[in-house]
Amino acid sequence: MTASNHIIRLLSCAYAGLLCLPASADTLTLTSGDKITGTLTALNDDSSLSIKTPFATEPLTIVGDSIKNIAIDQQSQAHQLHHNRLVLINGDTLPCDITHIDQQAVHINTWYAGEFSIKRELIDRIIVGVDNNQIIHSGIDDVANWENSQSGQWELDDGRYVNADGRGTLSRQFDLPENYILKFRISWQDGISMRMRFSSVQSSIQTNNDNAYELVYNDAGLRLSSISKEHGFSTLLELAEAAPDNLPANHMDVELRVNQSTGAISLYLEDEHIEDCTSALPAPLGKYISFANNKSSSQLNIESISIEAWNGTSRPEQTSKITDRSQDVLVDDIGNVIRCNFDALITENKKTKLTFIQPNEQTKVKAPMEKISALFFKQDDQANAPSPPTSMQAELSGHGHIKLSASSLNDGTLLTTHPLLGPCKINLSAVTSLSNPSKADAQ
Repeated sequence: MTASNHIIRLLSCAYAGLLCLPASADTLTLTSGDKITGTLTALNDDSSLSIKTPFATEPLTIVGDSIKNIAIDQQSQAHQLHHNRLVLINGDTLPCDITHIDQQAVHINTWYAGEFSIKRELIDRIIVGVDNNQIIHSGIDDVANWENSQSGQWELDDGRYVNADGRGTLSRQFDLPENYILKFRISWQDGISMRMRFSSVQSSIQTNNDNAYELVYNDAGLRLSSISKEHGFSTLLELAEAAPDNLPANHMDVELRVNQSTGAISLYLEDEHIEDCTSALPAPLGKYISFANNKSSSQLNIESISIEAWNGTSRPEQTSKITDRSQDVLVDDIGNVIRCNFDALITENKKTKLTFIQPNEQTKVKAPMEKISALFFKQDDQANAPSPPTSMQAELSGHGHIKLSASSLNDGTLLTTHPLLGPCKINLSAVTSLSNPSKADAQ
């Protein structure tokens, strides 16, 4: 059966039936705003999909133009970790392990899609030595797992925690180590005034009688502070250039690297290192992370939350943009920038090393991969040419995302064509969501 407006209205009327669904289920969001919860059973060549629901005897088929997003249930999935992220020239990011580098291609292995040999001219950079930390929390789960003050003000909607009326605090206690990495995305409608705390000793966010770090984001920009019951309030960083007016997409990816043993916090926005700052106040060492929407007329969304234990070392140049791309560029673990030509990966004394040749030199230099922060690949004038059109974007576990076209589903495997990599087979358990980019951008 093909979904029509009549069927969509019928499904909305059947909303009460969704209350009997198990907690683990895929959630389809339509462009109309209606939602269907069930199990994804098929992706079809015409961009439609089929979803099995408890209130229909056969799977419903939904036409592609009606689809905005589908959040894939991840509650029972076990994910492997990769130590590198490869970024293509179209911005797609693949968590991976590097197996070989030669003059024509980089060869990688992934647990979710097997092996790839990728031409060097299709690669923007490789971020080295990531995602090998202990995962404390990843993803968006049931909002009931959080303390939701003024009950009902925060809701789980379309794979996000949503607050649309400027009231209520969303708080949760985690087993936070002394040093950790916290990542999340915020998005908003009709302006933003957000306050969030981390390493807080209490769940309340409306008082300064707390030991915590605090991040405030509003029309004035971003402010990062430290709060102590005994010693007061200390501003660590103010960033007016990050104000919402400078972000027309109305969303921002935030990463906080918290080293409480030294009092240092590293701030990253949109995958770019912004600044390292140090608090003179005692480390709060609390376990709560909290979010509050302080603007009554706006909608605040929190998504893609992850927390990892961290060894406390910082790689400030790991995601920095290198403007001169006429050669390959190696950035080491203390920020040194080396212009060179990447040669090959070798194994020596049981350690993996990259060999490279510097300009005007003939001798190959060896660098242990553990001492490398990022590899930026030479780009010519065509490197940023528009990629072929796509019909879908997949978010991957491990902070990855890829654009897809001509996709289908077969026994838990996503059969698809990537605009740069060609045919791919992706384990569906690695996919956290699928979205129609044109429909998502239009909302």
